[in-house]
Amino acid sequence: MSGPTVYPLAPSAWGAADEIDVDHLVQALLFSDIARTVGTTYLEVQLEPDPMTRGWRVRAGEHVIGAIAAAVRSRFPAIERIHASGFVPRTIAGARFDSERGRCDVQVYLPPPEVSVPRNNSPAGAVVLDPGDMVVVNTATGEFSAAELAARSPGQWLVGLSIVGDAVVITLDGRVLGTVSDADNAALASLIDAPTSYARAHIIDAMVGLDVSEPATEPAPVPALTVPAPEPERDWNLVTFPDGTWSVVVERDAAIDPEDIAAPARRSRPVAGPASIDFTPTTSFRASSAAYLTEVEKMRIRREQQDASKGGRHRR
Repeated sequence: MSGPTVYPLAPSAWGAADEIDVDHLVQALLFSDIARTVGTTYLEVQLEPDPMTRGWRVRAGEHVIGAIAAAVRSRFPAIERIHASGFVPRTIAGARFDSERGRCDVQVYLPPPEVSVPRNNSPAGAVVLDPGDMVVVNTATGEFSAAELAARSPGQWLVGLSIVGDAVVITLDGRVLGTVSDADNAALASLIDAPTSYARAHIIDAMVGLDVSEPATEPAPVPALTVPAPEPERDWNLVTFPDGTWSVVVERDAAIDPEDIAAPARRSRPVAGPASIDFTPTTSFRASSAAYLTEVEKMRIRREQQDASKGGRHRR
């Protein structure tokens, strides 16, 4: 029986990575391989959800070597799309032996949360180049405006790579995103062997960078995520009504400037409203059993009342 399908993640974006310490390390599994090495040893690890702690179990090969706390996992909500789609994320970890303490330390590398997972899928059968080095994309030669790039920022996207003439053209959603410099063009063209080649692109503001490297193995497809990426939050929303009218709803912080917010003077006297009154009864008024009469007592009282009402009759 085969295990779950892994989903490869880029360990960094634009040279930045979150270095996450792995807790509860199984030192015996690491010591034999790392204790005699100098520097950092890099491992491929999988992040398995732990239902007990709501964190991650860190698996290297066939063994679980440690865990990551739930608080750290909550910082990467985009990775939950991978779990919900039935896949296990895979990334890189660095292991180092501390000779002074006689212990191994492991850190998992993940890109910043905003660009940790691609927001789209590659077509079926397309191969995705391995991440590694950042190649700047010249968006001035593309079809996307600055506003369209800002709407896709920050985010990681899977973009197509095509050779048109002698130039490598980067496409996104069927439109030209841009090209690369002449120096990067030759190096990037040598990596494109498959008919449908894709790569990871990180978009931050108006900057676009490809995350590619010389593949150590044959490039493989990246499985498609079945859970779509959430729409990016905007400061405004356009609402269209059935009668054809529309309205624009703007967030308060975006609609006004900070200096326009009314603020009390420094010596203003605070005024508070009257305290609200809670009319809910707090005391129980249940009657005791002594307040009720039995049927025998009721009959006795009625007879006493009847006897008292009987008087003598006088004839004239």
